[in-house]
Amino acid sequence: MKNINIMRKHFNLYFGVLLFGCCNVFFTACKSDDSVPAGEKYDASKPIAVTNLMPDSGGIRTQFIIEGSNFGSDVSKIHVTFNGDRKAVIVGSNGTSIYGLVPKEPRGNNLVNVSVDKSDTIKAGTFAYTPKELVSTVAGKGGTVGAIDGTLANARFNCIGGIGILADNLLLVTESHSTNIRLISVDENAVTTLSTGIKGSEPSVLDDKSAAYVVDRSAVGKMPIYILRKSDLWTPKKVANNVTFVGGETLKGEIWTTCLDDTQKYLYFMSSVGEFGRVSLDNPTRGQMLNNTLIPGGGKWVSLRYNKVDGNFYVSVQNRNQIYQIHPPVNRDSSSQSDWMGVIAYAGTSFSGGQDGPKDNATFYNIGGLDIDSRGDLYIVDSYSMIVRKLELSSGIVSTIAGIYKPNSGADIDGEPLESQFNWPYIISHDSEDNFFIGERWGACIRKLAIE
Repeated sequence: MKNINIMRKHFNLYFGVLLFGCCNVFFTACKSDDSVPAGEKYDASKPIAVTNLMPDSGGIRTQFIIEGSNFGSDVSKIHVTFNGDRKAVIVGSNGTSIYGLVPKEPRGNNLVNVSVDKSDTIKAGTFAYTPKELVSTVAGKGGTVGAIDGTLANARFNCIGGIGILADNLLLVTESHSTNIRLISVDENAVTTLSTGIKGSEPSVLDDKSAAYVVDRSAVGKMPIYILRKSDLWTPKKVANNVTFVGGETLKGEIWTTCLDDTQKYLYFMSSVGEFGRVSLDNPTRGQMLNNTLIPGGGKWVSLRYNKVDGNFYVSVQNRNQIYQIHPPVNRDSSSQSDWMGVIAYAGTSFSGGQDGPKDNATFYNIGGLDIDSRGDLYIVDSYSMIVRKLELSSGIVSTIAGIYKPNSGADIDGEPLESQFNWPYIISHDSEDNFFIGERWGACIRKLAIE
């Protein structure tokens, strides 16, 4: 507590001096260009040194001070990292004290390093990071179905069927029980309808966020594809009325889900009966059926995602209570089905339930959608169980991270993740900060799971 109080005193004093200095510069700038005193410069011929890090624990945006010597006052040359690669925001430095804000990082004791310009990196200490976690309602009203635009609180939805993140706090939403495509702007507190004639699949958004793709899943046996471009204010435009597949295959199921891989060359899809294929974005009227025998779709909900960390595709299959892994061939451009036979049951068993633990023993209960964060970990919405699960890629451990296991007993209650409740969560998608937006089917609203 003493260190925290000292740190706050230093930080407040620093900002007070900084504010006074800025005001002084403003009022005297027209008098002389030499009115700003030169700060202490970094001496590249001498090593930097660290004597103290305060505080040693906290969460995102916690104010910290690193004390030592030879830091200089040019914040553009000062680099502070937490947990190896998480860069802190540096507010200022007087040469002997660096002032900054803690970045988002993993839970636990994380190493803090400091370097200045091209100096050697030195250890400043360890920081015990505790994430701030919260489930909140973003748009709609839990359990109230409708088709109403307006503010986030007044808007109503017809069972969420897909979420695409167009930008932080800008969501493209398809509805599973209507032909509406909606746009949610959290920053503008607004929900608007983009289209009333497309029963859209889960959207796929380009990495540069310039466009998104959806398939009209109501056209069973066909595959109408639409593009929504930022330059067109996200208005849907049809780019393919149907897809002709190499080899003459025809679609038998609905296209519930699509995704893009890291090449951004193809739009991959999975149908409700387990047909896995793709179309070229350069010519979306031509397609390739890559595998239509190894994943038991069963005619119900499926969700498809590509993992940029391990290079595999993952599919959740609702009525099988399992997640499948598709290992692509070395030559990913190959359209030979014999090259796309690397399919395994990756997680879950033939039993239903909410058991956490190793992925081969964990149980799921009517899986809805899945998503993959920046570290390659899988996030699964367990629709019948009313919970959100995490499958850690490195350990293979499944854990419940939000909701209360209450099969077939939904509710919309915000709050701490493991005290919150969901109402048939079906869709999950994350933003650039790995915050998750969850679409509820019967709850008909958008929830946010923020793990900061």
